Amino acid sequence: MPLAALVMAGAAWALTGLLDGGCTAGPRGGCQVVDDHTVRGAVLFVLVLPCYVVMINGLSGDRWLPAWCLVAGGVADGGCTLARGATEQYVTAAAVFFALAAAALPGTWYRRTRRR
Repeated sequence: MPLAALVMAGAAWALTGLLDGGCTAGPRGGCQVVDDHTVRGAVLFVLVLPCYVVMINGLSGDRWLPAWCLVAGGVADGGCTLARGATEQYVTAAAVFFALAAAALPGTWYRRTRRR
């Protein structure tokens, strides 16, 4: 469970950092990517597959532990995302995190009752 929460937290950190968007004016007047975006992009690239595995286990399995990991990660990540700002990008990302958290437990309950 702690590993799944760390994976989702790392992916949320990287995603919310990239949502800051923004570019600074370059030396020739063009848009220059902020240095922090390279690190956040690399973290997001590395954590995409483990985060996908956590989501698949939490949304498609019939075990409670992966579902609770997805709920905990989704709620915490949604809260952290909203704490960073209330712009359209942050609200959309938080809505996705909250939707994943909301779908995990009912889906697991449905699969467990259907299996019996």
